[in-house]
This record gives sequence, structure tokens and C-alpha cells, in this order.
Amino acid sequence: MFINFDRNKLEQALHDFSTVTGINIAILDENFMHLNLRLGIPNRYCAYIQSTETGKYGCQCSDLELLEKCKKNRKAQYHICHAGLVD
Repeated sequence: MFINFDRNKLEQALHDFSTVTGINIAILDENFMHLNLRLGIPNRYCAYIQSTETGKYGCQCSDLELLEKCKKNRKAQYHICHAGLVD
């Protein structure tokens, strides 16, 4: 699916939204390559989980599972990650 957008306006909007909410935001293409990434307030729980190789691997697998689900259904999805958070 191809979406045409003004990249500068999108980046500014994501930056503003992330700044106000503290939420991390990532936009990826169909190959799961980052087009844009805005980091909000670091989540201490996630940082703790990702401080081990097992935790990092679990996050990567969980993220990939969600991305595959989005790609398959061609719409935004959510799920409970391996560490119990809504993603």
C-alpha cells in the first residue's frame, strides 16, 4: 500500500505529538524500515526488560509479530507484548 504524504509536515506533527504526550512513535515502510522515529519519555519498565539479551530478543520478536499482523490486515493493530504491555 502506498501513501503519499508531505514528509516535512508529518515529521513536525510527529515531533509535536511526541513532545506533548511523551509517546514513542515510529513509522515504517512495507519492509519494516524506519521512515521516521520520535522518542518520547523513556519507559523504565521497557528499559529494564531490554537490559538483558532475552528481554531484547523478546521485544524484537513481539514487534515483528505486530508488524506482520499490521501488514497482513492492512490496518493499525495492537496487541499485548511479551512483557505484558499494550503495543
